[in-house]
Amino acid sequence: MNRRQFLIAAAALPVGRAAFAQKSAEDDPIDRVGPFKTDAKQVFEFFLFSCFYCQQRHDAIASWGRSIPAPVKFESVPVVVDYESFKSARVYYSVQRAAPDRLNDFMRVAFESARRGIVDLSSPDVLRAAGVPQKMFDQAWASPAVKASIELAMTLTARYGVVVTPSLGIGGRHVLHADQVGGDYGALMRLASGFVSQILGGGNA
Repeated sequence: MNRRQFLIAAAALPVGRAAFAQKSAEDDPIDRVGPFKTDAKQVFEFFLFSCFYCQQRHDAIASWGRSIPAPVKFESVPVVVDYESFKSARVYYSVQRAAPDRLNDFMRVAFESARRGIVDLSSPDVLRAAGVPQKMFDQAWASPAVKASIELAMTLTARYGVVVTPSLGIGGRHVLHADQVGGDYGALMRLASGFVSQILGGGNA
């Protein structure tokens, strides 16, 4: 989707930033951060493989993210809050580095595996099902690049104060999640589109 198409689609949505324009500061449901200038044209999806709602909603969120035109960039970020999420993030970034063309397949298999209670997403069975070459994965697992990616994920998790997954960090200014809109993911994505359209229009989210 190009910039014009995205702006037209966002303008047609019934829920956006304007829907909350008349709320007072104490009633405003949107979590504000920053502003972080380095993230001004970034949209982050914060997720956990163990999160039921992430398992259910990641595909739709990622599809929406891929529709966002340049210069805004969409990126999925595994939340790092404990040992298990740290290890899952390491697996995610190892797959991303070792076999980027298999990352979507890995995400699908990993969410399905987590839903079945499988904690070790680095298991040969999970990697094989996703078509990730074991040797390349093992090389990436020990690489400095993966370590740096995990450190950045930890920084972003703290920077955006992520307490709910999935959450969206938009433009270095806002954190959106379904709890803010009564659990309505349709409204959440329409609200997110409204913020992104403001960035595309040359303003701030």
